[in-house]
Amino acid sequence: MVNKFYSNGKLLLTAEYLVLDGATALAIPTKKGQSLAVNKLNEPIIKWSSFLHDQSLWLEVIFSFEDKIITLRDENPSKEVKRLFDIFKTMYAMNDRVFKSSTGWEFISTLQFPKDWGLGSSSTLLNNFAQWAEIDAYVLLEKTFTGSGYDIASAKYNHPIFFSLQEKKPVVESVNFDPIFKDKLFFVHLNQKKSSREAIKYYRSQPIEKREKAITQLTALTKEFAQCHSLARFNEIIIDHEIILSNFLNLTTVKERLFKDYSYGSIKSLGGWGGDFILATGNENARTYFKKRGYPTVVEYCDMVL
Repeated sequence: MVNKFYSNGKLLLTAEYLVLDGATALAIPTKKGQSLAVNKLNEPIIKWSSFLHDQSLWLEVIFSFEDKIITLRDENPSKEVKRLFDIFKTMYAMNDRVFKSSTGWEFISTLQFPKDWGLGSSSTLLNNFAQWAEIDAYVLLEKTFTGSGYDIASAKYNHPIFFSLQEKKPVVESVNFDPIFKDKLFFVHLNQKKSSREAIKYYRSQPIEKREKAITQLTALTKEFAQCHSLARFNEIIIDHEIILSNFLNLTTVKERLFKDYSYGSIKSLGGWGGDFILATGNENARTYFKKRGYPTVVEYCDMVL
């Protein structure tokens, strides 16, 4: 019997970076996510196969599972294989009972969105694993990838959420974020994957008083962002949010850096500043603007959001 699991992709709309220290963020699940099929085997191995959105095989590996001990077969594994191996070892340590219910296991993971879209290829994988292994996905995240956990929360919920960390514990609140002007919202992919490591390092170097002030400001903007009924005010909130983070991170806003002459609405970075998707507001001419600038992946809000 094959067991199947599924998790939603995610987008963080507000409070990026500061969500790590308690700011309330607005996160939304996406229509595309990642599935996981798990089957018992009669041989002592763990067989892993992962497929990309175009059904091409991305990673295939076999771990030994003899005497209920997981071991690497490859003496020089890739970083992806090593990371996967570490996840299996962590899950085994958290709940070995599930592993011991069979001689071996086959796992087939299928991503529904392009891997470079930044919609949570790791978080959806971890949440699927946690469902199968009957363990806490937030704990699995902390022991493997680390992070705030908002992406794990989005993987679990089929609607927008407020997410925050209170005393290092995730707090999730359902929110009715369904803007009446959503036909004026769309996402543009910047054709690159951005590591947030340096920005987080700089962020962590800032005085706690400065962080606390920004946390208060972005939490307030998040609440207003989610409840806004005016596109004009929505654009103002985006600008205010971008300015606060730009000053805090000592980074240029994406509009100033790439789209200085954009006049159709506002532009907001999402997630790690400088990569993945941006949120933009505007009309049909705005979509054409980005495509002419060499950014052909423009996704309507309703096509992206679950």
